[in-house]
Amino acid sequence: MRFRQEVEKLLAQVEAGRVTTFGGLAEALGDARAAVPVFRLLRRNRPPGWHRVVRADGTLAFGEAASRLHEEGVEVRGGALRDFHRILFQDFRTDRPLDALRREQRVLASQVVLKDRFQEPDNVAGFDVSYRGDVAYAAAVGLDWETLEVREEIGLTTSVDFPYISTYLAYREFDPVAGCYARFEGPPALLLVDGNGTLHPNRFGVACHVGLKLDRPTIGVAKSLLMGRLDREILAPGEATPVRANGEVVGHAFRPGTGKPIYVSPGHRISDLTALRFVQHLCRTRIPEPLHLADRAARRIRRYHEG
Repeated sequence: MRFRQEVEKLLAQVEAGRVTTFGGLAEALGDARAAVPVFRLLRRNRPPGWHRVVRADGTLAFGEAASRLHEEGVEVRGGALRDFHRILFQDFRTDRPLDALRREQRVLASQVVLKDRFQEPDNVAGFDVSYRGDVAYAAAVGLDWETLEVREEIGLTTSVDFPYISTYLAYREFDPVAGCYARFEGPPALLLVDGNGTLHPNRFGVACHVGLKLDRPTIGVAKSLLMGRLDREILAPGEATPVRANGEVVGHAFRPGTGKPIYVSPGHRISDLTALRFVQHLCRTRIPEPLHLADRAARRIRRYHEG
């Protein structure tokens, strides 16, 4: 899905003299959570028709839209539209593309293998992506399993055409991650991804997407809890507890020796308990070492390109 292209298709349906809202566009895309990304896209890129999008209460989000709306016969007073509800347009012709992506996640989730389908790894790679606008600075760091010494470091800079929307992270990050993966001299035995695996409303977070598409054992590690409830809310250093959704274990919260808990879930070809055991082995600090080093590398690449 090309996010900007889909938004522009919707904007083209709003005629001069009419307006719509960020929430209206998000609903037409298929998910109300897209309202903020729509706002950011219009603020940054100003595609045709941007000035016809206002807040849900009829006030302007962009002050410079007033003169354009006035030229189209829309009256603006004190930063708000007169006769807002009369000129409001919401009857979009749309196939709700985000809805389609949600359905795709549910289908692909049935193909994920949550059993250990690998030999004990001798190496592991962590992947992380840093952003500036629509430019992705991706990094992957391969480590020796036993010593955690760096074997290989990969960097990649590319553009992306999908914003951050909660639960759709894979559609923003898969291509940069896959690009890094393809540059390894040999495929890593185990992949760690900054994000969730089965700890996801559709049981198909970015780690599942990466693992299934690349057919590699994959673990997701997130810094915040996306969904579910912990069996125990308070963890001592070194302790872990299941995270459940509708009674089903979808991951584990693990508190390393220092800092807040992290949230571990299998992505593909690995069980939840093995995923937890492996992450415990890889934690020197709060974040597993492959992801910690990949995060530093991605930020370093971004700073280099920013000058």
